[in-house]
Amino acid sequence: MKNRILIINRDQYGYHIDTYKYCEYLKSQFDLTYLGFDFELPKIDREGVNIKYVSRKGNKAIRSFRFLKEVNNEIKKGQYNLIFIVFFPAASFVRLLNYDKVFIVDIRSCSIGFSKFKNYLNDLLLRFEISTFDHITVISNSLASALKIKKFHL
Repeated sequence: MKNRILIINRDQYGYHIDTYKYCEYLKSQFDLTYLGFDFELPKIDREGVNIKYVSRKGNKAIRSFRFLKEVNNEIKKGQYNLIFIVFFPAASFVRLLNYDKVFIVDIRSCSIGFSKFKNYLNDLLLRFEISTFDHITVISNSLASALKIKKFHL
């Protein structure tokens, strides 16, 4: 029996290279499920990966709520050994609603808008949200330093 991993990413499967490659390399060793939005782009299939899509119909609030609901439902029914989340706003709710599960949160970037004040607030929110996770991965030491993350994996 293979360990089960759920990969949660708001990007459609195959359009975010990191998670696409994780699935490519891990599919023979683990039972993988990928959950992401359906951007209505051409579907990329990967044998050995169970790909599930969430509709993006509706305004931002409705689709965000739908995504959180589908993620939570999948975690509850999936019996996963590990849940890997590519960070998105409100990811901490997923963690808090499923406190007994093992999570890894992956951070790819800090806020990069034109307003320094908005960037500061967004990064502050990101730091608060990731504080709910025990396992954090970041893309670089400089990102970890910018976000003042002390305990992480590259």
